[in-house]
Amino acid sequence: MRLTYEATADVAYLSLRALRLGELLGPTLLVEPDQTFSGAVALDFSLADGRVVGLEFQMASACLPAELLARAERADGTNVERRPTERFPRSEGKSLEATELGRAPMNACIEAGARRDAPGAPRRTTRDCSTPIRPAEASKGGSRMTRSTIRVSTALAAIALLLGACGAPGGSSPATLLVATPASGELAVTSPVDGAVSETKTITVTGTAPNGAEVVRDIPFASDDRVSATGGMWSMSVDLDEGENELTFRIGDDKSTAKTISVTYRPAAATTPAPTPEPTAEVTAEPTPEPTAEPTPGPPSEAFAPFTLKGRGNKVAKFKIPEDTAAIATITNKGTSNFAVWTVGADGSTNELLVNEIGNYKGTRLFDVSSGDHSVAFKIESNESWTITVKPVTRARRWDGAARLAGTGSDVIQLTSPTSGLTTATITHQGQSNFAVWAYSSDGRDLLVNEIGRYSGESLLPDGTLLFEIEADGAWTMTLQ
Repeated sequence: MRLTYEATADVAYLSLRALRLGELLGPTLLVEPDQTFSGAVALDFSLADGRVVGLEFQMASACLPAELLARAERADGTNVERRPTERFPRSEGKSLEATELGRAPMNACIEAGARRDAPGAPRRTTRDCSTPIRPAEASKGGSRMTRSTIRVSTALAAIALLLGACGAPGGSSPATLLVATPASGELAVTSPVDGAVSETKTITVTGTAPNGAEVVRDIPFASDDRVSATGGMWSMSVDLDEGENELTFRIGDDKSTAKTISVTYRPAAATTPAPTPEPTAEVTAEPTPEPTAEPTPGPPSEAFAPFTLKGRGNKVAKFKIPEDTAAIATITNKGTSNFAVWTVGADGSTNELLVNEIGNYKGTRLFDVSSGDHSVAFKIESNESWTITVKPVTRARRWDGAARLAGTGSDVIQLTSPTSGLTTATITHQGQSNFAVWAYSSDGRDLLVNEIGRYSGESLLPDGTLLFEIEADGAWTMTLQ
């Protein structure tokens, strides 16, 4: 295939095969896109066998991606003039000079279509822009063709074009059409574009990479997704969180090849189902069965589905999550005496003290972050009722770092993109008890603040910070600079 582009007339021509000596082009079929879209495409057929030999894109910059046109062979001042000399004369059987043909057949069809598409006129999506081919004339090319034959043989091609090169505004562009194989080591994301907005939770990300290369999606605190490039192309299904999502891809473990795009998931209001309450395992007074974690369905790319445990009094609540997976626990307690929660390992030893407070409590804590930590239960000390909701760390509260962040009590905050270079955090706290803030990066954990009561100060963040853990009993704020 060969793509040429005449920038002066904004016309591109995709030749599917070379024409044989003396071969003439026959009827032109216009594939009409949405009325509000300015691009137009015409299919050229050979009189010899009735097959499509090329596609002409009028207003090509509206039909084809700019990067595709940039790679096309330039034919300024020649492309349009060359095609009419190959087309079969079709003006009442009289031969026309090339200068008379120009783009007339296609433009005439567009003008006629505009008249037919006037208000109140019936809508048409394809038009045959040629006059009938007489059998005697068609036989000169070696076969007989009629308009009905052409429509049957090109229906699939017309539909494909409507969905591809000249789709309605906002549709997917044919990013994979005639895209050259990237240079060695180069990774590119071709769809969706950076800053795209999706109304569907699951999207397909496509791009280019060296043939056979392993393309990796970097997922913080969870297993990375991996696919292999085939023929220089790759695609990966991605589940989005509501709001802005930063998607980072790289080749293998080479971080220098990383490419990041931002995609916002904004569900359509009319189609967004009401949230389903998370099933819980109720725990009653003694004798009390151990709480059972009933998972709610989660996105396929998550490490595990969120679940909730409920109980009363002292208890060891067992659960199952994958090994080497960081998680968050949102914990509440209604009581008057001491309330404490530990994580417990498979050998029965306590891993980490998450909560140690008097009376009522509500907060979110991070656990199983360190390599080798794997919890299988919570040890709870309480004199009243409590609940613990466990989620993958990817479900933590998200923050883009642009505006001031505020909260109350313990929480876990996930940055939409890691910090880079010199970045400081201005932090305040209005509580009375211990106040601590940790920053997590690919290099580990750094303690930023560890004070009692009120606090106001500025801390330097490690390069690549992507998660904060906050332990507090009062209101707090954080601002990045």
